[in-house]
Amino acid sequence: MKAVRPEYYFSTVNPGAHIAGVDKPSPVQTIDVVVGVGAHVSDEFVYEFVKRSTAARKRHGCRPSELNAFQEKSSGKAQPNLPHHPGAIKFYKETGIWN
Repeated sequence: MKAVRPEYYFSTVNPGAHIAGVDKPSPVQTIDVVVGVGAHVSDEFVYEFVKRSTAARKRHGCRPSELNAFQEKSSGKAQPNLPHHPGAIKFYKETGIWN
């Protein structure tokens, strides 16, 4: 899998009432959710989008519950073939996410 899609990885799903058929910790293929925008989209727009998305998630939680795995510190994670937008980088630097 890593040779074909290096951004895919395995993580563990634990049993829960909202996950049918999982009765013990189980390895699953994991794919990060990536929001892509073109280079023509303004830095200010992308900055505000990332900022507001992060704030809304903190305020309201996330539905469905599977999305509660969102981790702000890894939201700036590099993708092998997709560069970060300068507006997102600005937000990540301000919040200490960007290394």
